[in-house]
Amino acid sequence: MKKPIFFKLFIGFLLIIFIVSTLILFLSFKTTRDYHIDTLSENLKNLGITLGFEIKPFLEKNRIKELRNFVVDLGKNINTRITVISHDGKVLADSEKNPDDMENHGNRPEVMQAIKGKFGRSLRYSTTVKEKMLYIAVPIGSDFAEIGVLRLSLFLQGINELLADLKKRIIQVSLIAIFIALIVAVVFSKSLSNPIRELATASRKIASGDFKTKVFLKSKDELKELSDNFNYMSEKIGDLFSQVSLQKEELNGIISSIQEGLVVTDKKNKIILCNESFRKIINVDSIKGKFLWEVLRDSDLNYVLNKVREEEKNILKEIQLNGKVFLCS
Repeated sequence: MKKPIFFKLFIGFLLIIFIVSTLILFLSFKTTRDYHIDTLSENLKNLGITLGFEIKPFLEKNRIKELRNFVVDLGKNINTRITVISHDGKVLADSEKNPDDMENHGNRPEVMQAIKGKFGRSLRYSTTVKEKMLYIAVPIGSDFAEIGVLRLSLFLQGINELLADLKKRIIQVSLIAIFIALIVAVVFSKSLSNPIRELATASRKIASGDFKTKVFLKSKDELKELSDNFNYMSEKIGDLFSQVSLQKEELNGIISSIQEGLVVTDKKNKIILCNESFRKIINVDSIKGKFLWEVLRDSDLNYVLNKVREEEKNILKEIQLNGKVFLCS
């Protein structure tokens, strides 16, 4: 079963819309997620630099107990987990957990970067609070964290909730865009398939003999040019067909007016035309389409025909067969 061209065009547009929409959804969500995390990381880094100046005096005077109280109160106020780590990785203070119960953090990637004097950043699952978190670590005291490291962290649950809501909005907007794109695809597919369908219908009518069939398109593109050429072609074919019909009638009139018998055969000696005189001579009504040897069994005639075929010439021969008969081949 053949598929309409509209179906083929629409399926093609549908695949393109699906692929492009999927790429847009994936890239837009990833870009938005990366942007939010980068923004949060930058804010935490700036906050860490600022808090580092306040924490530095506690470390210089070894006021660890006061530092722990300060960190707990500060963490509640800014809704951010704060961890102070010595340069050897030992946890000195934490706003969420008891530092004495926490393992050495010297192998944490963000801490290792801060100890080297860089700003550390890491996104990973926290084994302490059992949630995925964003970590930012900044050196305290000098460029090489001789005094310690201040690490700030945020739960990604809030970020994920924000991103989930944002993802929902992106999907909604994308669905609206896809719906509009589908409508445009349907309209565009019809604008291409309908003229082609009209041309196909008109060509079938011409093939059946209706040479008055015309196709009129309102567009001003190649399809309009094609329809104009089609109309011109159908008009010319109609004129040629009329001329052929007229010539055929004239030929039939000439043949009918000949008193002698006349027959015309093709290269295989099959009869394609004859006059009434020839029918009377052989006394057969229906002979068109038969071989000449079926209606005329004459050796002289077969000899002449074979000679004409061998030499590949169109010759007019006159033979006598119960009267005068003109044989054209």
